[in-house]
Amino acid sequence: MDQFIEPKLTDVRLCWEEIRGPICSILNGIPHCEVIPEDIYSECVNGRAQLYMSSIGFMVLTIEVDPFSKTRSLLIWIAYVHETGKHNWVSHVQWLNQLAKASDCVYIKAKSVVPEMEQYALDNGWEITERVYSIEV
Repeated sequence: MDQFIEPKLTDVRLCWEEIRGPICSILNGIPHCEVIPEDIYSECVNGRAQLYMSSIGFMVLTIEVDPFSKTRSLLIWIAYVHETGKHNWVSHVQWLNQLAKASDCVYIKAKSVVPEMEQYALDNGWEITERVYSIEV
């Protein structure tokens, strides 16, 4: 694991050309994905999501609010690294915890279609709280 490099809050308008391709790749890998890259751009520009960048990659974070309990969760919506397999989540846990606490969140959540992430996340203190299955009508 490399040394932690703190991601910086970044204006998506200043780096859209750089991150649009990786975002497209991520979204193209999600079955039945209804989000387009411009949705992510719009959420960031309108303050409903935040883009954090560092030399190793970027993350788009947003807050999810449970409609019943009103519990707030910091959601890792999009995460991209230039070099995979370096276990970057481990080095970012403390930073993510600080962001979550500053945003009055009770949980940090991440969604992924990458099967290798499951065991890695479980081995590092995360738990599975939901699985979603879809069928086209």
